[in-house]
Amino acid sequence: IADWQIGKFAYGQGSEQTVGRILDGLDASVARIKRENKRRPIGTIVLANVGDCIEGVVSQNGGVALSSDLGLTEQLRVVRRLLLEHVKAFAPLTDRLLLPVAPGNHDQAYRLMGLAAAATDSFAVDAAMQVADALELAGGYDHVRVITPDVDDLTVTVEAAGSVIGMAHGHQFRQGKGHEWWAKQGHARHRIGQAHILLTGHFHHLRIVDDSGRLWAQACTVDPGSPWFDQRNGGGPQAGVLTFLTRDGAWTGLEIL
Repeated sequence: IADWQIGKFAYGQGSEQTVGRILDGLDASVARIKRENKRRPIGTIVLANVGDCIEGVVSQNGGVALSSDLGLTEQLRVVRRLLLEHVKAFAPLTDRLLLPVAPGNHDQAYRLMGLAAAATDSFAVDAAMQVADALELAGGYDHVRVITPDVDDLTVTVEAAGSVIGMAHGHQFRQGKGHEWWAKQGHARHRIGQAHILLTGHFHHLRIVDDSGRLWAQACTVDPGSPWFDQRNGGGPQAGVLTFLTRDGAWTGLEIL
């Protein structure tokens, strides 16, 4: 899950079309899991949320609120319901479902005098926690775990099938500098620095770098696009949902659905 930015409106498309693409990606992902389960059981599914689920009201000095097609609370309701739909779809297909979430810049609760809220004061984190509350109330989801960052941390790290997967939104570093940032995290002995795989978003286009046996995968998104990027650079990235398989630190089967 990367940069849904529910509420964003561009090229005559908005939240309705984005939700449609999200649900199409969900259907395709479920179909892939069912195919994989016929070959060998998928023991763990990681539904990696790397942030910017909503357009929010803080980016571009608050200017994004002028072009959004949904209000802030409406954006949040849509995200919560979409996350619940993902859990409901995947939970019957695995014996372990992880939903880790890394806060994005559009998810920030507020900015004031050039400063942002604490890293974990995030609408992305809040939406995930409300999903966790709903699952607990519903019952029958004991094999599902929602994972949020430590206080003031913008990253989360999980283990699946012997692979350590780290997640960050990507606004911590300049475009194309993910591996350099990751190496510095390792030098500082931060937990994410020891991951086999780093997942990020933020830049809205696919980027795959495999260096020294460590994969950095920057995910594409399903939002309507960004006219300013098109007008500056010409064209836009492929839309879709990044999926892959991993075991013991290795990866295979990368597909954009």
